[in-house]
Amino acid sequence: MPSTRRRFLGATAGTTAALVSLAGCTGSDGNPPDRPVVERVGLRNHDDTAHRVALHVEVDGTVEHWTSYDLAPAGEDGGAATIEPPAFPAEEAIWAVGVRLLDGDAQTTVDPRVHDHTCKVLTFRVTDDADIEPASTSHECDGGGE
Repeated sequence: MPSTRRRFLGATAGTTAALVSLAGCTGSDGNPPDRPVVERVGLRNHDDTAHRVALHVEVDGTVEHWTSYDLAPAGEDGGAATIEPPAFPAEEAIWAVGVRLLDGDAQTTVDPRVHDHTCKVLTFRVTDDADIEPASTSHECDGGGE
């Protein structure tokens, strides 16, 4: 399956470049940014068509998770995936998380440092027009990441 691997790597190359550019950012005041914990990443398909997406998780500048997922059409079993540790470490870090639609052009990256709380749950939704919308929730950690 070398051609599948090449196609996957080629399709996600743009996402990698975007993620690498986020990895060393500092806050607007010049101080190092907060180091949140990403507890899990959810992938949800809200389109009536099945889609294949690539998830890229970078932690402190190191790629920890880079895998593709087949999401069934909305309303069917397999239309969602939840990724959590040990797929990536549950630790305070500088994170860059990206999703790319492998059967389309949509891609997005998220920098989880934009919220007030330490622990993050990130969700990426494939919309009914084959776009990707990120969402996240955050809360105080229960002692695991602080």
